[in-house]
Amino acid sequence: MEFQFSIERCTEDGWIFLSGGTASDYGEQNAFAYLLKKIEQELGGTIQEVGEQQYRIKGDPLKLIYQWDGLFGITVIRPDAVEEAEAIAFLEKYF
Repeated sequence: MEFQFSIERCTEDGWIFLSGGTASDYGEQNAFAYLLKKIEQELGGTIQEVGEQQYRIKGDPLKLIYQWDGLFGITVIRPDAVEEAEAIAFLEKYF
């Protein structure tokens, strides 16, 4: 199953909001799981839960945190040390 990911918006405090190209919460959850697994496979890492509905991929050089919830959908939290453009370029490789 392919999804049409896009960057919806970024905030100054490091949040990147993504769309999985689906119109339902169920579809967004599937898109989120697909994206995590795709990045995990490409990096040869492992998905680790780091909070409620928050995950990190061991082996991710940027140490991004991936989150899904019913209010905000798919979000990625970048550490302060990572530039927004660098995080976006990394994510877009998997779109």
